[in-house]
Amino acid sequence: MSRNDSLISIIVPVYNVEQYLSRCVDSLVNQTYHNIEIILVDDGSPDRSGEICDEYAKKDKRVKVIHQSNGGLSDARNTALDIAKGDYLMFVDSDDWIEKKTCEILNRLASDYKADTVIFGLNFVFDSGKVIRSKRGMAGLTDKNMCMKYLIHNVARGGIFNYACNKMFSSHLFEGLRFPEGINSEDYYALFNIFLKIDKMFYNNKCLYLHYSRTYKW
Repeated sequence: MSRNDSLISIIVPVYNVEQYLSRCVDSLVNQTYHNIEIILVDDGSPDRSGEICDEYAKKDKRVKVIHQSNGGLSDARNTALDIAKGDYLMFVDSDDWIEKKTCEILNRLASDYKADTVIFGLNFVFDSGKVIRSKRGMAGLTDKNMCMKYLIHNVARGGIFNYACNKMFSSHLFEGLRFPEGINSEDYYALFNIFLKIDKMFYNNKCLYLHYSRTYKW
């Protein structure tokens, strides 16, 4: 398989999101880039989220579903990481969604620039209809030193470098690495360790991720 045909694993932890889940998964199964696997981890949802996951798996062979007792966001992600087969990894929250060409764009950028990680912009979407675009940062290819600088600079500001969900990672970066359980800022912990391992990161300013800003997520 050439790098242009790389498999992308998209990991979606699912908990108590029956009213949002279809919007999320529809945005994944309808990607213009088809060589993806979608791993839905039902983390002990008390609503119909688990049933909705199973319905998608019946309709699309690329969808894999795991049902487990509630362990939290990190535990759900780690469960999926243990079975993911992709050359690249993405994380999408189950009440968020991505633009239709996201995987196509990210795979092309990773291939063209031989990047371990591709980072992209996101929009914060509110119930009121208000949309706030993430602040623009650097654009283009960079190395681990600059990535670490941006991560540390952004930690107190909640900047886009602090999120796992607006990045596509080469899967080798997660070898021996998982999200910490039982602590806050699990994304920052994982990203700090990932940025120590990368050689190249490409940053695309285009907003491809839609982050639904509701009060409670997990």
